[in-house]
Amino acid sequence: MNVIFNTKINYLNEALLLATYICNTSEEKDAELSIEYNKIGVSKATINQKNQEFIMFLKSIRFEARKLLKNFLGIDLLFQNFETHKTPEVVYFLTYSKFKQSIKEYSHIELFYKIKEDFIKNMQALGFDITEKFTFEELDKLSLFSEQQRYAIYKLIHNINGFFDDVYDLLLKLENIIKKHEHIIRENLKTLYSQMENINFMDINPEINLKSVIESYEIDYLETTVFLQFTEFYGFSVVFDNKNEKQGFLFLGAIPFLVYNEFKPISEEQDDMLTKFTLLSDMTRFNILILLSKRAMFGREISEKLSVSSGTISYHLSNLLQEKMINSEIRGKRIYYSINSLELNRMSLFLKHLGGNDYDQ
Repeated sequence: MNVIFNTKINYLNEALLLATYICNTSEEKDAELSIEYNKIGVSKATINQKNQEFIMFLKSIRFEARKLLKNFLGIDLLFQNFETHKTPEVVYFLTYSKFKQSIKEYSHIELFYKIKEDFIKNMQALGFDITEKFTFEELDKLSLFSEQQRYAIYKLIHNINGFFDDVYDLLLKLENIIKKHEHIIRENLKTLYSQMENINFMDINPEINLKSVIESYEIDYLETTVFLQFTEFYGFSVVFDNKNEKQGFLFLGAIPFLVYNEFKPISEEQDDMLTKFTLLSDMTRFNILILLSKRAMFGREISEKLSVSSGTISYHLSNLLQEKMINSEIRGKRIYYSINSLELNRMSLFLKHLGGNDYDQ
């Protein structure tokens, strides 16, 4: 199978992702990374500290995009979720489609017919009776969307009062915002692309055999693109070329990839984890962790609480420190010890993974 890996930003996909974000997320979250923090097993503060450039990039493009959208009344209806976040926005099918790198590579009429054709295919696949006529009667049956959204669809497909032209203009301007700020993460992208050069994309998620999925669809061509704003590790869709032949479109979330890549497979972690869990088999060390889970304590205090000699406690503390299961901090003339919650959380995630669960909380 022919596999192509794009090392360029797809500005049109990014413009669609940006529009969807600002239409469904409050401004207070603009300084957050586009990932699900609770699935990573590392503190939000630690993740943010390591990804300052991405945070600056996302905050910048979101700030300017919000100002821009105020000049395009009614278009937000195409990107908003109706009722719940599980309900797709009107142009959801576009966001994760395979596109040329920029909207400028499409004429107005080319993109107009692409959107119309793809919308019909997607609605028909969902069981709705939609034809090229796009009558009000047909649109009224689209229960996926609100009444306002259905009217926005009608305006878009028929380009009433230049509504489609405005959408084209908005996406073009969003692309320009992304291009204006991409220098912030240029070095990060170079690192990312160099890491991905040696990856077998068929094995990126052991829980989902991508190879079998591709074989079941009888796909001969796979194109992989990095999405800067995608919240998941990866996504996959099937597209059709001009000859109506099936192609695979694999998109990887840049930030989730960089963060998740820090976690090793079970086979690589088992020796480290065996050492850590063996330490916990000792009752004294186990009791030390129980004590420190309540508050930070110094050596003699731990010794008195457990009625164990200071020398023995010192030995056990040294072992726990070596395996990074506890932290130490000098306060005046004393050394205080505390739980390293991140490392213990990693041990917990290992057990969840061992049990067949995802890395979530």
